[in-house]
Amino acid sequence: MASRRFHSLFDMDNGPNRVDVVLKSQDGLLFGAHQLMLSEASVLFRTTTLSTLLPNGEALEPSLLPIDADSRVVALALSIIYGKPFLSQSFDDPRKVDDLLTFCEQWSMRGVVNIIRCSLQRPALIRLHPMWLYRTSLHHGWPEVADAVALECLNYDLRLPESARLFTPIPLADFLPLMDLARRRVDEFRKRLSNLDVFFATQVPFPCHYCEQDCDDRTWLTLRTRFFEEFEACPGRDGENKILIYMDEWPEWEAYLSARHCDNGPLFEPMSTRQEIIAALADLPENLIHKS
Repeated sequence: MASRRFHSLFDMDNGPNRVDVVLKSQDGLLFGAHQLMLSEASVLFRTTTLSTLLPNGEALEPSLLPIDADSRVVALALSIIYGKPFLSQSFDDPRKVDDLLTFCEQWSMRGVVNIIRCSLQRPALIRLHPMWLYRTSLHHGWPEVADAVALECLNYDLRLPESARLFTPIPLADFLPLMDLARRRVDEFRKRLSNLDVFFATQVPFPCHYCEQDCDDRTWLTLRTRFFEEFEACPGRDGENKILIYMDEWPEWEAYLSARHCDNGPLFEPMSTRQEIIAALADLPENLIHKS
């Protein structure tokens, strides 16, 4: 077996103890391993495969075990099992992660799957592949991962056809909780911006706080409509940020700043309004409602 091609990290000198099993990937690469390590990591190996391993032909050589996965998947799984360093970018390729999870499920490697689950919650990966990560988290029953990525999935303009195509691969049963979160966020935002105790100009006419005469100004209602439109188009975290960053450039906001009823001063208090908008966005629901 010495003439065969071994993976550089998992050759016959892998670890202080003698290699007693060799894994052979689909593409022919060999991996030196230990039955004890594989037994601890894999329920299937411990309960089934271990008792059926056949020697490789020579008494001093380890048993050979063909693996139905390519070398990149086997190498990453063994790196996790043995605690060897691996790049977090290894999980940036959705197809590679899908193959790895399939392999781990086939071999009942629950501990490895848990490590993968934790590694997938990196902010950079969530930003890179939110839709895939959302589907993966629901498929594997990871509600905390689904919650972590849900707002990122809502960062698309839901009015655009290209956004709708991104959601197409998601089964309807998994799509509905995401849309429910979007609806709850939009409804709560509407409720907060319609609170008469805070936004008195929501009900027209309203008394001018200077002269106390009825004021028929609809500037706030027009601005509020712009807030609703912007947030309904993108009810995720990006939608919140776009409102706070770009509202100063809206003509509706400029009209709000310059609104007057009498000669005593501005009709509204923009700084207070901005603070209330920030508070309303900060209090919006962020988690999916998971069925028990």
